[in-house]
Amino acid sequence: MTAPEWQGRTNALSDSGMAVIGGLLAMAAFGSAYGGQFYLLAGAIGLCGGAAVGLVGNRLRQPVLLVITEAVVVFFILGLPLAGGAPTPAALHTLAVTAVTGWASLLSTAPVVGGTQHLLVIPLLCGLASGVVTNLMAGRLRHTSLAVIPTLGLLAVGILFGTATSPTWLARDAVLASVLIAWAAWRGRATAIEGFNVAGTRRAVMAALILSASGVLGYLTAGSAEGANSHLRYVLRDHIPPPFNVDNYPSPLSGFRNYVLPTAEGNMPLFKISGAPTGSRLRIATMDAYNGIVFQVASGAPGSSASGNFATVGSPVSSIPCPSEARCQLATVTVQLLHYSGVWLPDLGTVRSVTFRGSEAQSLNNAFRYNVDTDAAVVSTGVQGPLSYTFVTDTPKLPAPSAMASAAAALVALPTPTNVSKVIATKAATLTAGVSGAFGKAARLSQQLSREGAYSDGTIGSAPSLPGHGEFRLEQFLNLPQPVGDAEQYAAAMDLMARSLGLPARVVLGVKLRPGTHTYTGRDMTAWVEVDYVGVGWYPFDPTSATNAQAHAAPPPPPPSSSNQAQYQPPAVPPAAGLNAGATATKVTPRPPPQRSALVGDLLQVVKVLLLIALVAALILVPPLGVVMAKSKRRARRRSAPTTIAQMEGGWTEVVDHARDLRRKLPRRATRKETAEALGGSSLPVAMSADWATFGPDAPSEAEAGEFWARVDYLLSEMEADLSSWGRLLARINPRTLISDDVTAKAANSAIAFAQAVRR
Repeated sequence: MTAPEWQGRTNALSDSGMAVIGGLLAMAAFGSAYGGQFYLLAGAIGLCGGAAVGLVGNRLRQPVLLVITEAVVVFFILGLPLAGGAPTPAALHTLAVTAVTGWASLLSTAPVVGGTQHLLVIPLLCGLASGVVTNLMAGRLRHTSLAVIPTLGLLAVGILFGTATSPTWLARDAVLASVLIAWAAWRGRATAIEGFNVAGTRRAVMAALILSASGVLGYLTAGSAEGANSHLRYVLRDHIPPPFNVDNYPSPLSGFRNYVLPTAEGNMPLFKISGAPTGSRLRIATMDAYNGIVFQVASGAPGSSASGNFATVGSPVSSIPCPSEARCQLATVTVQLLHYSGVWLPDLGTVRSVTFRGSEAQSLNNAFRYNVDTDAAVVSTGVQGPLSYTFVTDTPKLPAPSAMASAAAALVALPTPTNVSKVIATKAATLTAGVSGAFGKAARLSQQLSREGAYSDGTIGSAPSLPGHGEFRLEQFLNLPQPVGDAEQYAAAMDLMARSLGLPARVVLGVKLRPGTHTYTGRDMTAWVEVDYVGVGWYPFDPTSATNAQAHAAPPPPPPSSSNQAQYQPPAVPPAAGLNAGATATKVTPRPPPQRSALVGDLLQVVKVLLLIALVAALILVPPLGVVMAKSKRRARRRSAPTTIAQMEGGWTEVVDHARDLRRKLPRRATRKETAEALGGSSLPVAMSADWATFGPDAPSEAEAGEFWARVDYLLSEMEADLSSWGRLLARINPRTLISDDVTAKAANSAIAFAQAVRR
């Protein structure tokens, strides 16, 4: 092996190594979104496959269009394990669709993504594209250092589709910079000097070591640098609206009274819970926005609240750890929905995984959305019993109240309540007079409301109590000598009073669970208030009074005045007939799909698969077929030129173009005779005949032009004699000469015009 051949192979291997190693370092930017290591494995497979395709393409001098076609085929082959394993039309359809629409799904899926919805196809595709383009640029560009652009582009894509925080980005990028600069230095030196240069290699290694040491030093000291955490990096998912819009659904708290009515959900079993830890609470919905009429889940506007950001999630569902002072216990809880229905999915604690059972398990899993900030869950298409599902959850064991005396309130962005009665702040200040500490004030509010008030849900035998928690209803509730209401009024009133004191509070609708396996009805539904404390998390308070109000204890409240009419709009209590649990607040009635026979559905599916196969085949076959047709049309145009001189000029041009398609080395700016000597074979007589036609005294006849083209065809066959069928096919679909065909045609026309002028 000669020195240039050895150097060429060394360069090719170094290009592939840089594409894989640098690509893996850049691929790590996806880690904040995907989590785990499977995305790196998918990316590594893609990088290796892409590097191999680029290496083979450079080695065989294949046209770029053919290399891209091969890369598409390799993508479908490597992606099959991620789409089911078997090479079925459904798997190919999944790969094609995910490669196009998976980017949007990646942005709308809350971290950690894992392998949800076949999204590992994205790092596979990115790795494949980076590997192919890096090798092609390194092997074909004059300035090989430009080949680092695909790797840097891969890093940028990983950052844009990741999350705003990544703890290892500085160290990773320092190592990546070292690899890219060292490769560029060595590759540039190897390109400039024939053979292997020891001094150039030593300089590249030293540069890499210096950059690595600088990166490590920067990583160790960056945390203490001024302004190190002053901003988060720009990522696309922060600018994508949440896929589930809570504004389309009524407030869950506004339908609270329907749960407790004895003629409606109150006597109906809603769900059966087993495996829940002692003292845990089942959450239906978490609400932190108040508009003077109802408490609602905030819509998730940037800077106000994240309680409305329900997104598709992977596994684990939530990777947020437990607060430092709240010990968590892992539990597997099974929920059986009986007469419950709605979009709000009951859960508890911080959900790590969820598993649905039954024939609709896959569709429910696809419609499952989770809020990692409030640990609330929804199913966008709605759920309705009977239905069973299991989830693994981390439930916090919160500190005892005696250990919370020094707890400080956390800084949480919550929507500012609007249309709040002045009675709220006045009452809060009165009840907490002389109390210090964020926990002490919240505890005093809860204790005083529970101690001074009485419970009534307005049912027969209880004191009159209207539903609702609008401005007038809460003002009337707090102005009574003895507050009378149910959990709806108590929780809403305490939340607003805590907010007036500067405490981050929210209202939660749910059930306080009992040990063991139990069935819960609407009468078990309640509401409580949670306040966020540093190091502890959201701490629950139960302000609802346990004292039953007598029928004569509280007179009916007066009707609202005209000034308060707009604020006081208690939700009407619907009749019991036809109601399921939570129907007022949560029920979703999906539109029934159009009825059609199973045969028609199967035929439509077959048609879709056939269309997809046809589309993929067209994407693969149309470009090379277009090249073949364009060359055939060009040959016919040359053969049927208006003059015999142009016909014979076109015949010789056909020979030269075919030699270039076969990647024969031809001298530049050479005469036909010199070109024929480089080609060999029977090309010299053909070149001399073309010269005679161009510069001879008379124009050749039609018979002479036909005989010339017969010799051209023989010469073309002779040039392909030592090639395989694959080599002949590559020459047919090589578009190289088509690109420069206009230039060649102009040169030929100029030569013909010159010959005719000389003849005249």
